[in-house]
Amino acid sequence: MNSKFKTCLKKACLCFVALALAAALWLPCLHLFFRKPLSNFYQEQGVSPKGRQLAARHLHLWTEPSLRQAELKKMRGSNAEWDFMGRSFLVWSLVNMGLREPQAKAQYLPIIDQIIQETVKIEQQEGSMRS
Repeated sequence: MNSKFKTCLKKACLCFVALALAAALWLPCLHLFFRKPLSNFYQEQGVSPKGRQLAARHLHLWTEPSLRQAELKKMRGSNAEWDFMGRSFLVWSLVNMGLREPQAKAQYLPIIDQIIQETVKIEQQEGSMRS
């Protein structure tokens, strides 16, 4: 091997070792910069702020017909089964939220009924959940 190649190989190995060492030191500390309180995601009583934020987006989609149609068209266009499962998980989540916050049931129940009615309507029109 010529000396120029050996020098390049030596520099490449040194760079790799330095990068590996930096990653070994940096990655275990990374979580310290992005730490969020657990209470944002889970609470013993009621609904967590993150859960409320996610639910608010979906409740808004189901109360605004134009937004709902655009979102459903996009979801059913990519995969009808995902649409069905998305509806299912949303309904189950709203039920759980209603159990955690009984005073909010009046807000969740009409949306749950609407999702179920629309899902049954699609099944009756198309014979299955496929588009």
